[in-house]
Amino acid sequence: MKFVFRLAWILLPVSALTLGLKSPFESVQWVSLFIYVPFALALKRAGAWTGLLAGLLYGGLAWASGLWWLLTSMDTLMGMDAWQRIPMATTLWLYQSLPFAVLGLVCGWMNRRGRSAGPLFCASLLTLLVYLRPVFCPVSSVVSVALWTPFIQIADLGGEYLVFFLLLLINWLFADLVTSWGREWKKVGYQSVCAVVLIGGMLVYGYWRIPQYDEHGVLSASRTMSIASLQPNVPVGWGNEGAPIEEFASDEELCLRTLNANEDIVHGADLLVFPELPKFNCLESEFRASGLQVMLGRLGISTMIPSDEFIYATETSSPMVLGEMRSITIKSIRTKYNSLFFHPYGENCTLAYRKLKLVPFSEATPLRDTFPWLKKVIGRKLEVSKGEGVKLIHSHGLNIQPLICFESGFANLVRKGVDQGADLFVEVSNDGWFGSRDAEMKHLGMGIFRAVETRRPLVRCSNSGAGAHVWASGEIVPGTLTPHGRASLTRAKLYCPEVTTLYAKLGDGWLWGAGLIVVWGLGSSFFRERKKD
Repeated sequence: MKFVFRLAWILLPVSALTLGLKSPFESVQWVSLFIYVPFALALKRAGAWTGLLAGLLYGGLAWASGLWWLLTSMDTLMGMDAWQRIPMATTLWLYQSLPFAVLGLVCGWMNRRGRSAGPLFCASLLTLLVYLRPVFCPVSSVVSVALWTPFIQIADLGGEYLVFFLLLLINWLFADLVTSWGREWKKVGYQSVCAVVLIGGMLVYGYWRIPQYDEHGVLSASRTMSIASLQPNVPVGWGNEGAPIEEFASDEELCLRTLNANEDIVHGADLLVFPELPKFNCLESEFRASGLQVMLGRLGISTMIPSDEFIYATETSSPMVLGEMRSITIKSIRTKYNSLFFHPYGENCTLAYRKLKLVPFSEATPLRDTFPWLKKVIGRKLEVSKGEGVKLIHSHGLNIQPLICFESGFANLVRKGVDQGADLFVEVSNDGWFGSRDAEMKHLGMGIFRAVETRRPLVRCSNSGAGAHVWASGEIVPGTLTPHGRASLTRAKLYCPEVTTLYAKLGDGWLWGAGLIVVWGLGSSFFRERKKD
């Protein structure tokens, strides 16, 4: 048995890096059922500090790719110096590993009191710790199963965290099977039955639910919308000093070229969606001069276009000019928003939505309202302001909830939209700076969970890759997953079910039950030690 625990420590960094670098698992989704087992085994005989170390190691390495992308964004998007981005990224990296570290500390504490933490306790505690931690970057490790469509259907009952809880429970049951094998056959039989029932129950539920929301619904229902999604593949660092010189001079021209090359796909669509682009602004003269607005008018199609929005302040001064006092009006930017505009049938654009969830450091300094000094130390001169609230766009008899970039990672934001009447989601994103298909797929995985939780279809329109049309079943419409690093245009007709899921109504209320399990487990360990004394 000592060999098993030593092997667990050897495999612990391997499994953590696999989880961080290769999820969501595409062709081997079942690997997720065992990916946490080395971590669970390492905690079996750990003390408090050893458990803390195991948690920091596993949680940190599971977010290793996130650290790299964070450093890249701080350099590419924010222009930060190394002395700023390295300590900030490392701090956030350690913060992301805290739930695993606390679980390791608690399991070690319980081991020293003669009551090892069981699978139900560990799954409950880690799920609660991830849920209660303030979210800066919403990518959860449960994204590893985002492409295992039958397995995640249960999210319409309890959301992403219910899938995470059950995934952890299965992993910890398998870890117990390893330690009980050959010694406690009765316990092995009980754990095997529990694992089989859990996996089998989730898959049976999934295969029952999927046909209700996939292409069969499109063929039989009238609540549909045909949406085209444009991916122009604008280069990373476009317009920045040192960026490679490309054939086209602007984002608008790249979009126009992609649209011209795929005009036949757009014809007949109800809506055309543009991605979030670094230098694209539909309110500026470049947009009109590029000919893009003319082409959209000729196509006669409604369009959603994200753009920066600036609110200007004007000041009047009276300087002395050539011996005369002259009045001069000075125009300066007062407020900046990351906004989305709606162009009905090629007409002038109207403001539709201002982004609510701002990217830490890139758009806004975290906790800037609570600690204003943080903005002076690490903030940017002009940061993005938060929008007023959830807004819906009404088009072709349906209500669309727009999501900008990583807003697809916030289930509560989507639930608010559904409560207001959202029938489908459109996410626009700029993932070009990632430079990685794996990162783009993680981002897509977040959106897939939102679709399943609320049974609303999703269109994800990306700058560089992993754009997709997703049915309310969580399945990607065949032929719509866009390639990394290549311009493309996709289109699909999506069915919008008129249903309200249990999760949309109740949210994460089931976590109170997980809290009771944690309190019971901690109380049992505490009073066991007191009796022993």
